[in-house]
Amino acid sequence: MHQTNPKCNVKLCSNNDVPPSSVIRACLGPSLAQVFFDYTHHDTIKLLDVLTPLKTSKACFSIPSDRQLSECRFIPPTDHQIVKGFVHQNILEIGEALLERVKKDIAESLRDKIERQSREKFYLYQAKKRREAELHAEQLHEKYGNYIETVQHELQKQLEVEWSKAAAECAKNTQKAVVQERINVTNEMMRKMRAEMTHVVQSLYKDFEELFCAKRDNIIADFNQIMRGKHVKLKKEMQEFKEKVNRDLYIQRRQFEMQNAADLIHVLCLERLRNNREKHIMHKYFQQQINEFYELMVRLKDVIIAMRKEITDCHIEKKLLSEELCEVAKHFQKFIDFVFRAMPRQADYLLPLELQRIIRPDKDKEETKNIVE
Repeated sequence: MHQTNPKCNVKLCSNNDVPPSSVIRACLGPSLAQVFFDYTHHDTIKLLDVLTPLKTSKACFSIPSDRQLSECRFIPPTDHQIVKGFVHQNILEIGEALLERVKKDIAESLRDKIERQSREKFYLYQAKKRREAELHAEQLHEKYGNYIETVQHELQKQLEVEWSKAAAECAKNTQKAVVQERINVTNEMMRKMRAEMTHVVQSLYKDFEELFCAKRDNIIADFNQIMRGKHVKLKKEMQEFKEKVNRDLYIQRRQFEMQNAADLIHVLCLERLRNNREKHIMHKYFQQQINEFYELMVRLKDVIIAMRKEITDCHIEKKLLSEELCEVAKHFQKFIDFVFRAMPRQADYLLPLELQRIIRPDKDKEETKNIVE
């Protein structure tokens, strides 16, 4: 928005002169001044270009005091001053009108621009919302479309299953109805045929029973006659067979008894032979073991004799060695006594205890006895 110089009103109010074009441009701005110059009267433009402001002019709106009114006298204004005052007032009015118009135009343009921008933003917002709604609707449509297809597929499967079940149940019921109808027809026919069949069967049964009784009596009579002859013959054969069997059994029994006795005698002999053989083997084995034991005893006896001989030899050798050691110790004791010029047995403490015990075995025995007592 165009901004005016804040000093323009002070200058215009302090002077009654016509302002030049440069002052108007400085006060109103180049764009607003150009608009003012374009739309103002031609005489006014000439006046603004020709006239120059007077620096000593008084302020147009100054209020004189009472003293000034009493001192100075009234001077009527001239035509030139009146023209300048009207021109100045017209310029101010035109400038204010143009300023108001420009402000209104700028405000309207700004309002239009703001409205247009807000409308565009609103349209963009609505378009964005519509796009989001469309995308959401597409997603929902796709989601529920898939769900509807899945449900439709499942319902189709369920419908097929139910239809197959219903068809199977219908076929089963139809088959049951057909079977039931056949059973009913069969029962009806059986009821009708039962009376006729009963009469026929009873008549046939009566005839058959009469024939059967006659044949049975004849067969029984023939069978009894045949069985009587067979029974007599069979009884005779049975008696002969029993006698023969008893005789054969008695002979076989005697043979078995004799065979058992012979077997027992044979087994007893074999057992005695086996026992004698085992006894001979055991006697031979133990005799061999005894002989080996005797030989072992002889060898052990020889070993014991040899060990006794070695032990006696060791004792003899030990005794000889102890005597030799005792002699050496005595000579060594004498040598010590000679070296230290001591009395006999005064330097015994220089000898080891073993040598002292060897040299004086009797004294050691006495000391041990005293300790024991």
